[in-house]
Amino acid sequence: MAATLDQSALKVTQAGIVSTLLLAFLLDALWPAAAIWVPLLAVVMLVGSVEPRLALFRQIYLRLLRPSNLVRPRVIADSMRPHAFAQQMGGSMLLLASLFLFPLNNAVIGWGLVWIVIVLAFVNFAFNFCLGCQIFYRLERFGLVKA
Repeated sequence: MAATLDQSALKVTQAGIVSTLLLAFLLDALWPAAAIWVPLLAVVMLVGSVEPRLALFRQIYLRLLRPSNLVRPRVIADSMRPHAFAQQMGGSMLLLASLFLFPLNNAVIGWGLVWIVIVLAFVNFAFNFCLGCQIFYRLERFGLVKA
């Protein structure tokens, strides 16, 4: 039997990533401390990709949105591994962005990296194209990762 996953949980995660980062970017102009959401989200993404029970947006979906029927489950045949890999890439990119935003004090590069994550998460949300998943599949083909 093929592995399954709830695509609605992925969509909630993608929407949460885009919303959090957009809000941090917009608020940063008025309140520079808002940039702290970038490293916090990086940690949330990295921890959630390793241990799904600790994935913040997944828990919001499972405990709030799905039980209240605000978002309905959409279970599909797919493996979680490529999606977790993509989330690890996004979280790593946000950690790198955090280095530029804080200790290196280079907002242009820092926010540029954040915008890459925003755009890729939005493309995945809106068009079901996951670049990180595609990278995973290529690495798997070369025997560098296992599904």
